[in-house]
Amino acid sequence: MHRSDDRDDRDDRGYRNDSRDVQDDRQPAKRRRDDGYDDRGYNNNNNNSNNSNNNNTNNSNNSNNNSNNNNSNNNNNNNYPPRNNNNTYNNNSINNNNNNNNNNLPNNNNNNNNNNNNPPRNNNNTYNNNNVNNNNNNNNNPPRSNNNNNNNNNNNHNNNNNNNNNNNNPPRNNNNNKDKSARVLSSEISEMKKRQDVIGVLALYTKNASQMNAIHLSNIYGVLARGVRRADDVARLQHDPNFSKLFDDTIDELKKNPEKFDIRQIATITHSLGRMKISDKRFTNEIVNNHQRIAQEGEPQALSNIVWAFAKFGYKADALFNAVAAQHRRIAEAGEVQNLSNVAWAFATLGCKAEPLFASIAGQHERIIESGNVQAMSNICWAFAKLNSKVEAGGTLFKAVAGEHRQIVRVSAGSGNVQAISNIVWAFAKFGYKDEGLFEAVAAEHVQVARSGDVQHLSNILWAFATIGHIDKAEALLEAVAGQYKRIVGSGNVLAMSIIAWSLAKLGYNNSTQAEGLFEAVAGEHERIVGGGDVQAMSNTCWAFATVGHKAEALFGAVAAEYKRIAETGDVQHLSNICWAFATVGVGVGVEADALFEAVAGEMERLVRDGKPQELTTIMWSFAIAGKLDEDEGKGKVLTEKLWTWACDARPRRKKNWWTQM
Repeated sequence: MHRSDDRDDRDDRGYRNDSRDVQDDRQPAKRRRDDGYDDRGYNNNNNNSNNSNNNNTNNSNNSNNNSNNNNSNNNNNNNYPPRNNNNTYNNNSINNNNNNNNNNLPNNNNNNNNNNNNPPRNNNNTYNNNNVNNNNNNNNNPPRSNNNNNNNNNNNHNNNNNNNNNNNNPPRNNNNNKDKSARVLSSEISEMKKRQDVIGVLALYTKNASQMNAIHLSNIYGVLARGVRRADDVARLQHDPNFSKLFDDTIDELKKNPEKFDIRQIATITHSLGRMKISDKRFTNEIVNNHQRIAQEGEPQALSNIVWAFAKFGYKADALFNAVAAQHRRIAEAGEVQNLSNVAWAFATLGCKAEPLFASIAGQHERIIESGNVQAMSNICWAFAKLNSKVEAGGTLFKAVAGEHRQIVRVSAGSGNVQAISNIVWAFAKFGYKDEGLFEAVAAEHVQVARSGDVQHLSNILWAFATIGHIDKAEALLEAVAGQYKRIVGSGNVLAMSIIAWSLAKLGYNNSTQAEGLFEAVAGEHERIVGGGDVQAMSNTCWAFATVGHKAEALFGAVAAEYKRIAETGDVQHLSNICWAFATVGVGVGVEADALFEAVAGEMERLVRDGKPQELTTIMWSFAIAGKLDEDEGKGKVLTEKLWTWACDARPRRKKNWWTQM
């Protein structure tokens, strides 16, 4: 496996959001045209001569039988003006002089300065301080229009219908204004993209909306996605009337004339909106309405960009995702590894199970490994674990990734990409694939991981180690992460903080100075844990403190005060953990938890219906230890009796005598 050196801007998941993921909206390579201009209106005559006496042209001075194609031009100061209708050219001498009448105008441009002024080539250009002396001397440049009458014959060159009497060539751009404007607009948009000129490109659209085509629109959205990144910038953009016009016009055109957009342009617009997290049901509905065409005609990159954007929108469009999943063989075989990563991530994020698609992706495990794209590998593994995919090839994929663990960890740690390490070890733990080599390699990079990883990544890594039950050679990692306790509690990420505490407690790592410092710091955040955290965070934290025997009275007291919210919104596992924690340390810390236990007992119907055996036995044990069975008419006693009856009943949906398996 080789290392990928491309480290361009990534989004919040570490994805590449540059040209690898979006349509390449750069201008096409300059194509040589018969008129000397490329597709953007630039002069491509590289064999021009600037010496007015260098006339090696083989010209004939007769009006007929001219077949010369030698372009030797006397270009003093920008001979041919670009074809922009509104450009102003200063101090340019355009000297196209011929001494003969009735010239048949082959492609030989050999100029001298005489009289006889030809009209400018573009009726709308403004020329300031220009000497435009167009006196035709033997075969001047051909007119660009093919609608002219010609009195001469035997003209063996590119324009056979020229009327060249009186040396007055018609304007060169009478019928090309629309094409020229398109080229100039594309050039201006490209320059604005380089400058990330959001205001400028929106103003350009508003001024020239009627001349914009689908290519222009997709490239404009590319400019916006590159220049608008922060949340406040996105909010400002959405209130910009010029953007509102652009967005409304785009939706309207997609609705009325979707065939004007090819799939790549649709993908670029959608992906750009996804990067900015700008979602609108009118837009997404039009994309979904065209899901069959998109899925059948779209290239793998386009399809990956579209579903990735929908995942960013949080919009689970079954019709679109099912249609894309039906193209799984083509996507897997023809798509780049980054495309496979984006597709897998999008389906997993929205919870869209598509086993044939994931089987096809897993079947590309050799190519995925050979790509050296660590971020893509980590996201693909994460997606398999997130969806709990059971495809047979999934195990082969994880085995292949595990075989490259040294290179993966070294590259990720060396570049500070702790997110990739986090995703991979989390996925291995969630998928249930224990690889000692991988976890030991991660532990060996403890300094870089602890220093560079954000709090969410650190919590995922410790959770994986605790879940997989790996402790050998991991002490240094646990110590390094615990040593970041000031940064951890200062992050405000209550759930991540609770998971770190839970992981250390589960691994039994609480006796070091750094671990004690972390538990003290977390206990000091009890108001934030209760006020800003959900029931899961409170459950994790209480369980961790009870497990390590840390009697944090303020913490347990703050949690007990939230008894109503805990009982009504917590799932059975959370209620089980909280009850166990209070039963374990409740008497010792003097916490009055009667209201909490009574509120939990009030959820007896839900507990009986949804609870797992381990959770229910833990709740019964907690009520017994907390003394709630001594109350003759208390809800705790009623709950315990109901749970016991349920356990002994031969009719529950679970196996009979399940408690004997505990």
